[in-house]
Amino acid sequence: MPRFVIDPHGGIPAYVQLKNQIKLARANDELTPGETLPSIRALALQAGVGAGVVRRAYRELCEVAVLRTRGAVRRIFGFARGPT
Repeated sequence: MPRFVIDPHGGIPAYVQLKNQIKLARANDELTPGETLPSIRALALQAGVGAGVVRRAYRELCEVAVLRTRGAVRRIFGFARGPT
């Protein structure tokens, strides 16, 4: 599982940085289809951001079919690749 690093001074919203890093990790096969991502709380702690940032990134990734959810479990989906 790659580590996601958020730059608070980069001028790009944290949820966008996180979303792009997850997409890039998928494009580079660092995340594979079916792989489970950390919980919202766990990823927020790891990345040093609030849970709302992760929730929004996950929600937007579901909307573009990078992630699938089943309950609280979020899994990488195999078709969408790379930042858009």
